Amino acid sequence: MPLLLAILFAVFSGTFVFAGAIDFSRDIQPILSENCYHCHGPDAKARKAELRLDQKEGAMRVQDGVAVVKPGDSKASELIARIFTSDTDDVMPPLKSNRVLTPAQKDLLRRWVDEGAKWGEHWAFVAPVRPALPANADFGMRIAEWEKRDAALGAKLHAQQPALEKWASNPIDRFILDRLLAEGLAPSPEAPPEKLCRRLYLDLTGLPPTPEEVEAFVRECAEGGGEGEKREGGVGGGGGGGVIWRAPGVPHNHTPPHKHHPHPAGGGGPGPAPR
Repeated sequence: MPLLLAILFAVFSGTFVFAGAIDFSRDIQPILSENCYHCHGPDAKARKAELRLDQKEGAMRVQDGVAVVKPGDSKASELIARIFTSDTDDVMPPLKSNRVLTPAQKDLLRRWVDEGAKWGEHWAFVAPVRPALPANADFGMRIAEWEKRDAALGAKLHAQQPALEKWASNPIDRFILDRLLAEGLAPSPEAPPEKLCRRLYLDLTGLPPTPEEVEAFVRECAEGGGEGEKREGGVGGGGGGGVIWRAPGVPHNHTPPHKHHPHPAGGGGPGPAPR
């Protein structure tokens, strides 16, 4: 779960360098919005050089033989030249703006231009499309890419490939594994039941489990079940005199927390106890 949260944070903060195809709305627009739109955005009064980077026409503008962005050619794109220059008078964003692009963001912008500078609408105006489920062949392609880029890492992943292809136990796992392999990573080993129990209780109640609760959890996991209920009276004096609560939609005989992602999808507390 911590790895998944880290990935999601990186995605939505716009600072993660994706190994796959670059998506304008996901990868590029957040960088431009945060660092460029203040001077080259929709506000006509604050706009500099009559340049708008929030519109395709402005970003692709050619004036006096100089292209702001020349699709497929970062070396001929003024935008890329300005963000990489060491000249303090020409660098963008300007020093006085107190905004600085990270090396990863600069590289992402350069890759975007070299890959054709494909434009796109804001994600809010694009209808969601269900992505295809990554197959074992896709995992093999990821590993083959690493064998070309880093022989040692590629060989390590290749040796793990048979086990990796069996790792996923649900569709979400397949997307996570595909992303991990894209970054040259492999899943961590499965945590023992004792650790899963501690993570689950801290997430649901904010308190560590008692030794008795750990023993019960481990026993039920060994039997193929999992502790799906908790009496309020035993959680920090929550009251209720033994009233049972469980996460909405979880049956009494639910399966144990997922072996790879023990935390519930929503995180946080369990909400009001059913009466």
